Amino acid sequence: MVNFREFYEVFLEGGAAGHMAHPFDLPQVKTGNDLIELFNKTAQSLNTNPGAIKIDGVNASIKLINKVDGGKEFALDRGSMKPLDVEGIRIDDLVERFGEGHGMVETGTNVLKIFNSAIPSIEGELKTLGMWKDNTIIFNMEYVAGQTNVQEYEGNFLAIHGLNKFEQVTPRRRASNEIKFKQGALNKLIDKLNPIAAEHGFKVLGSVDTQLEGEVDFSSALQERITIKYNDDKEETRTLQGWLADAKNPFKQVVNLAGGGKDTAMTKKMYFAVMNGQNLLDIVDEKDVGWVVSGAVMYHATRTLGNVLLAAVNSEIGTADTQEGIVIRDKNIAKVPYKITGEFIVRGMESQFRQA
Repeated sequence: MVNFREFYEVFLEGGAAGHMAHPFDLPQVKTGNDLIELFNKTAQSLNTNPGAIKIDGVNASIKLINKVDGGKEFALDRGSMKPLDVEGIRIDDLVERFGEGHGMVETGTNVLKIFNSAIPSIEGELKTLGMWKDNTIIFNMEYVAGQTNVQEYEGNFLAIHGLNKFEQVTPRRRASNEIKFKQGALNKLIDKLNPIAAEHGFKVLGSVDTQLEGEVDFSSALQERITIKYNDDKEETRTLQGWLADAKNPFKQVVNLAGGGKDTAMTKKMYFAVMNGQNLLDIVDEKDVGWVVSGAVMYHATRTLGNVLLAAVNSEIGTADTQEGIVIRDKNIAKVPYKITGEFIVRGMESQFRQA
């Protein structure tokens, strides 16, 4: 039997900066009512604890490594156990690592040129941040060049969310977690980077804080009426809140498909099948229908309650409902950061990188 918490920890760790949890990924969200409670706590937290805008870019996390002939240089690290990732992907290694014509070649080239040019001027800040002697610390950073992913932005920029540190969690896997750092040193580093970045057509941002404006009221969203169709002779209508009252989080629950084979209960495909009124018994085995329904209503609640919350949040680059979403960091709610993405949870399917 799979240990839920071990599975959860593995699921959240991935890529250079680690997987960012949705509310339904969090281990304390075991039921639909738990999900509602988490959204209420999140709204309360934002009154005193600002979130951060989640940038829809390409993760371009980098670390400082030793040059072959002495000195220091920056290198990409995608978080895998491939030797080039562990050692650091230098500019000359980009084509070997990603292949000719891959988007990460241009991304990596731009990022590394900017940061390598800046090393003499930011050495002091790199030492204060602990990166000068520790090549397991990375800048958790997003790269945006216009519409790099789904969201379209004005101008090109790099957004440094903070610092992560890699650990060897098993002989075959590394994972990174956020670490504490001196914010003043990072702010100075960003100030020094910007003139150099401007020469390459970019600007550098830190974390974009949010401000909650007005009251957040989820009641209307929870009263949405949803009809779920089991077959041509049976369907059921309840409010979203009514469905959530009986929902259990199907976290990676495997279900049997009606035509044979297996799938996980909570996928976008299953969600759209439920919400579009397809006959569920034509899709999934009868004994597993409950898991699929639970997954769909929790997915829908994450989307619609997220929309309500994001509409009440503003930032220096616009309201949160015009962005990918926000990141919440509040240890009183969850031990790990989590994201509220609202409509973007389905818009993310448009990603140019995923289509490629």
